[in-house]
Amino acid sequence: MRKKRVETKVRPLKLKGENAYLTRDKSWLEEQYYGKNLSIKAMSLLIPCDYGSMRKALIRAKIPLKPKYITYSNPVYPSRSGANNGMWIGGRPNCQDCGTKLSAYTALRCKKCQGIASRGENNPSWKPPEECYGGEAMQARNSVEYDIWRFAVYKRDKNICILCGVRKDPMVAHHLDGFNLFPEKRYDVDNGITLCDYHHIAFHSNYGFGNNTKEQFEDFKIRTTEMTY
Repeated sequence: MRKKRVETKVRPLKLKGENAYLTRDKSWLEEQYYGKNLSIKAMSLLIPCDYGSMRKALIRAKIPLKPKYITYSNPVYPSRSGANNGMWIGGRPNCQDCGTKLSAYTALRCKKCQGIASRGENNPSWKPPEECYGGEAMQARNSVEYDIWRFAVYKRDKNICILCGVRKDPMVAHHLDGFNLFPEKRYDVDNGITLCDYHHIAFHSNYGFGNNTKEQFEDFKIRTTEMTY
């Protein structure tokens, strides 16, 4: 058995005022609500009356109510760019070298000036040509003559460290007179000795890397005690 539909009764409006009659005019309500796309609150200000009374007037006139997500106007929001932004710090700075406007707020130079400033000795990673890959000293260490000299030193010392008498990889062919300080002795077999990696690191830790001499090694040899492995 189908249930009988019960219609909700709306109480009659009890508004008093010069424009109160408009709340009973369906055509006027539709024109304001749908034609001019006014909200219920905006319509209530025209009577004037409260929000609830205007809503009841629309229900009484059987005018469908709009969903809540309907936008009744085109809101204009203030610009948030430039000085209107709360994070504004004065705009992008200029390059300290050429004066052009930078693309980042934290940069000091443009990319072009950064490339110029980081060349040669101005670069914090700059090294002299003789210490760089491809320099004269590095090319000498990668040459065939250097390999011949190194294996000749190993063969003469029987691939044994002359300080501890131990053959323990990796073994190192060490220059008595420094490689960079005495270029004329780079491939002199008598200027090379075989050291284990431990004693090689220990020597350079005491006397530094580069500009080493034979006298430094003799002093290191005297002070070196027998090591137990």
